[in-house]
Amino acid sequence: MGRYYFNVRSSDELLEDDEGQSFPSVDEALAYAIRAAREIMSGRVAAGKQPNHRTFEIMDEDGRLVLSFPFLDALGPD
Repeated sequence: MGRYYFNVRSSDELLEDDEGQSFPSVDEALAYAIRAAREIMSGRVAAGKQPNHRTFEIMDEDGRLVLSFPFLDALGPD
C-alpha cells in the first residue's frame, strides 16, 4: 500500500498535504480525489459561489508527482 499526498494548487498558491492517505493503488487515490473535489465544490456552490479552478497535485511518498487532477474534471460530462 502506498501513501499519497493531495496538494491543492490554485492560480496563485499551493496548499500542501502534510499527512497524506494510504491507498492500494493510484486508481484508488484518484477515486478519493474525485470524491474530495466534489465535496469541496459542493460547499462552494451551497455558499452561492462558482466552482473554482483548483487542481489536486497527487504526490507519492517519494515526493514525485503521480497525477494532476483538476477539480472540474470530477463533474464529468453533462
